[in-house]
Amino acid sequence: MSSNDIQWAPRVPQSLIQRLYENDAQGLADYELVDDVGWRLFFRCQSFITAVEAVSVRAKCPICQPNSYNGC
Repeated sequence: MSSNDIQWAPRVPQSLIQRLYENDAQGLADYELVDDVGWRLFFRCQSFITAVEAVSVRAKCPICQPNSYNGC
């Protein structure tokens, strides 16, 4: 396995966040947009948590053992 096999969550596009804030300022509730931005932020945060755990030698293997420590 190489480091190229791991897929980190991409950044949340600023345009989506901006649209979310603009809709909120206008009193519009676009629940699909809220879900989309929310899940993207969640997965992005998960990537950061995984990276921090790797630095502290507590990494979960994102490929073979995503729910347990010391995978492969």
